[in-house]
Amino acid sequence: MSLFSATNEEDMPKYQAICEKLGDLAVSQGAYAGAAKKYLDAGNKIKSMRALIHSGDVERITIFANVARSREVYLLAADYLKTLDWKKYPDALQNIMNFYKRARAFEKLAQFYDMCAQVRFRN
Repeated sequence: MSLFSATNEEDMPKYQAICEKLGDLAVSQGAYAGAAKKYLDAGNKIKSMRALIHSGDVERITIFANVARSREVYLLAADYLKTLDWKKYPDALQNIMNFYKRARAFEKLAQFYDMCAQVRFRN
């Protein structure tokens, strides 16, 4: 087994466990982007997305959600993007809607539309 990838199938569980531990270490040190990479190497998309959310890098979060193609990742990304200042991130509204649609979370999408309507009504 090399330091960068498993050389055969029997080394894969060891490699994944090492990557998980490295990801945990990176999170404890505040290196969220590095942790996201290690979690992804371990095959854990959910932990990877959570690390990216801790980093606060909106662009990486959006790109990762689009590439990961996982319902849970779409939901995590959309829920995080809802917390942002939409004037600062104008693409966030469209991304939230797209992520909820892709996750088939239509109830959450309806709640989001309702929240948007309330914000517009107040203004």
